[in-house]
Amino acid sequence: MGRKSPSGAAYAATAAAVSLPALLPPWKGRNGWPGQRRWQIKGLAPRRSPSALASVAPARIASYLVQRPRRRFCNGLQPRTCAPLHILLHKRALPPYILQAMTVDPICAPTPAEVPLPHAPLARVLAQVKFPPVLALNKDDATAGFQDAIRARYPVLRPEAVQGFGFGPGIGVGVIRVEPQRAWRFLDISGAWRVTLAQDFLSLETTAYDSRQDFLARLSEVLTALSDHVRPALADRIGLRYIDQVVGEHEAAIGQLVRPEVVGLAATPAAARIRHTISETLFDLGEFNLLMRSGQLPPQTTPDPSVLPAVDQKSWILDLDMATKEPRPFEPGSIVELSRHFAERIYTVFRWAVSDEFLRRFGGQP
Repeated sequence: MGRKSPSGAAYAATAAAVSLPALLPPWKGRNGWPGQRRWQIKGLAPRRSPSALASVAPARIASYLVQRPRRRFCNGLQPRTCAPLHILLHKRALPPYILQAMTVDPICAPTPAEVPLPHAPLARVLAQVKFPPVLALNKDDATAGFQDAIRARYPVLRPEAVQGFGFGPGIGVGVIRVEPQRAWRFLDISGAWRVTLAQDFLSLETTAYDSRQDFLARLSEVLTALSDHVRPALADRIGLRYIDQVVGEHEAAIGQLVRPEVVGLAATPAAARIRHTISETLFDLGEFNLLMRSGQLPPQTTPDPSVLPAVDQKSWILDLDMATKEPRPFEPGSIVELSRHFAERIYTVFRWAVSDEFLRRFGGQP
C-alpha cells in the first residue's frame, strides 16, 4: 500500500482499459436489459499498466469506475462468484479494490432496445394535448376542415357529450369528475383507433398499439390537422399514457412477472385475501411529471372509466402517465418529439418493472 496514488488521468485510463473475463455470466439484469445493473469496481492502483490491462478478456459488464478504496471487500455477489473474482483481480488487475452491484434508476437510465410483445397486455395507449378553449368547436360545422384532413384514416364520426375523469395530483386523491362537454369522436373502421376533439383538447388513443413509430406518425397527422384548421396558440398540457392490464393465469402469477416492489402486497401470502390494492407514485422529472399506478383490481372495477373499461375478472394493472407541467407553444413537430421522449421514458420504467418471464409469456424474446 506504499505505492504512490495514480493521477485522475491514470484512473480514467485504467477504467477504460480494465475488463473482466468470462468468469462472470453475461450480466443482463433481471429483465434482459443491460442497463438495469452494473458492476462497479473501485481500486487504488493497477499492478499493470493500462495498456497491459487492455489484454484482459472482453468485458461482459456495462461499466467500470476506478477510484481510491476505503476497504477491501466484496459486496452483493454470491460467494461462488466473489471468491474467484477476488483472486483474479489481485493477480491480473487491481490489487486493492471494492466490488459491488449497483442498481440504476429507471427514471434517468438509458432506454433499452424494444422487445416486441405480440401478445402484450397493453389495454390502451393515449396521447392528449390540452389547449386554451376554442368555443367555436362547439358548433356543428366547426370541425369540417379538421374532419376532411383526417377522414382517410378515421372515416367514422360520432359526436357525443364526454364525461371527463381525472386523478388528483397527490397520493390518496381519488378520481375527480369533470363537467361534460361536447366532443367529436373520429374512428377508424375497426374502432380500435380513435381521435377525440373537444373545445380544449385533442386526443389519440388505441387498443391496437403496434409500435412507437406508428403511434407517433399518427399523432403527427392529427396534430398537423389541428394546427391547420383550429390553430391553437398554446399546448397547456402534453401527456402520454400506457396502460397494461394483466388477467387470468398471468394475473395469478404476477409475483413472477413483475418486480416485488412494484407488485407490493399482491406478491405476498396475503394476496388471496386482497380485494383491491392500488399504489400511486408521482415522480418529479423537472419540466415533467411521471405518474405510476399499479395494483390489483376486483372484477367490474376500473380506476379510470374514461380510458379503461372494467373487465369481468380480477386484473392487475400498470398505468404509466407522463406529462408536461407548464404551457408551451403549440408546434406539432415539437410535441411529437416530446411525446417520443415520453414514450422512451415510459418504456424504460416498464422494462425495469417487469421480468424476463413477463416478456416471454407475452411472446417476447428477451
